[in-house]
Amino acid sequence: MTTTFKIENGDLVRDPFNNGYQKISGRDKTKQDIQMVLSTSTRKLTGLGCGLDELIGEDSENPAAPFAPSPIMFEFQTRVQGGLNILRAAQRSYLFSQRTLDELIDKIYPVEMWASAEDPRNFRWKISISTIEGKAGIIVKGTG
Repeated sequence: MTTTFKIENGDLVRDPFNNGYQKISGRDKTKQDIQMVLSTSTRKLTGLGCGLDELIGEDSENPAAPFAPSPIMFEFQTRVQGGLNILRAAQRSYLFSQRTLDELIDKIYPVEMWASAEDPRNFRWKISISTIEGKAGIIVKGTG
């Protein structure tokens, strides 16, 4: 079983006895790994990360850019799928024999995207991921 430190709001979480840091494994570790991949730039050495921050505002005020929300949404979906596929491959390449079935990513479903009801210039998204264990899937949501 592989473990990692629990991170909340960018900070390590202390254990209740204040003599170290909390560790997580299994499904919780996979969910945290997915959130980290989605929220970081692409690393040159490993390829992990999606670089989604680079897309924000890319098409907003540029008169030379074609006016259509679909190219940015397509790029968003492509980066998310690519980043998570690299994470899945990394799980199988590094410490595979030590990973549990509830940690290993099995299927990555397509990214769902829709316009925000509050502000149509923004969008909401959701992605579902299932592990090999096959019980409850991991759902990650966000806005852009």
